[in-house]
Parts: sequence; structure tokens; C-alpha cells
Amino acid sequence: MKPITALIQISAACLLASGAANAQYGASACGGLANAYGPYDYRVERTGKLPIVDGAHFTPQVEFLIKGDRGPLGADLDYTLRASPNHHRALASVANWGVRTKGAQPPTLPRPVECYFDRAFRFQPDDTVPRLLFANYLNRLQRFAEAKTSLQVLSNRDDLQGITHFNIGMLLLDAGAPEEALRHAHLALSKGWPRSELADRLRAQGKWQEPEAATEPATGASSP
Repeated sequence: MKPITALIQISAACLLASGAANAQYGASACGGLANAYGPYDYRVERTGKLPIVDGAHFTPQVEFLIKGDRGPLGADLDYTLRASPNHHRALASVANWGVRTKGAQPPTLPRPVECYFDRAFRFQPDDTVPRLLFANYLNRLQRFAEAKTSLQVLSNRDDLQGITHFNIGMLLLDAGAPEEALRHAHLALSKGWPRSELADRLRAQGKWQEPEAATEPATGASSP
């Protein structure tokens, strides 16, 4: 099982793949977001309102898919993701479980894996991490075309940090899109992201170009 090595943003601290896929999900299929406790934005409340949830329902044995704590494993993950639909670590755990079951709905999990991402996207549309996690999940299931499509939601934004461009580039390279990955590698560099793994992988594939070379006109092109 491929680990989430590209998502440095997770260790340091995607709308659904198509319009057709969206029709299968949404509030009618995946449930509304109202909850007795919360819902709370993981980015804001992970050290505020959410430790009480994590202590009861998202213990290490739940996070690493060993067994449930207060009930079945799926029930504990569902409780956590109802209290915080964009809970980054819980979404990563659900994705890992989905990969283990090869995309089938894991046992005791009340909703399909894709539903938890749909709920995260609806809850906090500006949170980039669930979209990266979803694209990584699709890549690990070899659903590469869907992963590339899902990343377009982020690719079209102009407010991303260098680390996010780096992560998008890594995921696009995993999905077999080196030209698009190169663009994000250049954007990551332009925003001061120092790590070289993406450029190194592009070099190994013979796809790397320095930013200046990538923008130079072709030899023999006429001047305006």
C-alpha cells in the first residue's frame, strides 16, 4: 500500500472527480453537515474543540485502523468526521482503509469513502488538504484520470502556497501528467518552496526544464 509521502503538509503540521460523480454524492446521498457537536474546522479547532473527540474516538488504534475504541472502527471514524468533516488525519485514515478494501465501502463504515471527502469539500471548500488527500486516494487505486481531474480544482487557484504547488505536482506526476507537474514545480520554486524531490523526479524522467527555459520562445520564432 502506497503511503501518503507526497503530502508533506500533513506530516508537517478535490471536488469529486467529475460532474457525473458529483451527482452520486452531495447532501442527499452523503448526509447534511449539521451535528450535535460542531461541525468544527480542523484547521481552527484541532487544539481547541476537537481534542475531546480525538481522545474518545480517534485514538491511535483508530487512526491506524487496528480496532475501534468506543465501538466499531467505522463508527469511531464516522463520529470523528461528523464532528469535523475536514479532519485531515481522519480523512487520511478513511482513505487508507478504502485502499485496503480496493475502493469498496469498508465494513462498519456508515458511508462510502468518497462521501467523507464530499462532506469535507462542502464543509470547507477552501481547505486544500482534503482535495490533496482525495487525489492521492484516487492515484493509489490507479484511478489516474479522475485524480488529474480532481486536482484541476486546486490548479486553477492563484492563492496557493509553494508547499501546495509542490504537493499538486507530486500527485500529478504520480497520475502520469509530467507537463502539468512541471508547471507546479516552477510555481513552488517561485513561491520559495525549497525541497527538490519533485524536480528530481522530473529530471529522472527526462521532463525537467529550468523555469527560464520553459518560458523561452522556440528557436527561430519571429519577434513580435
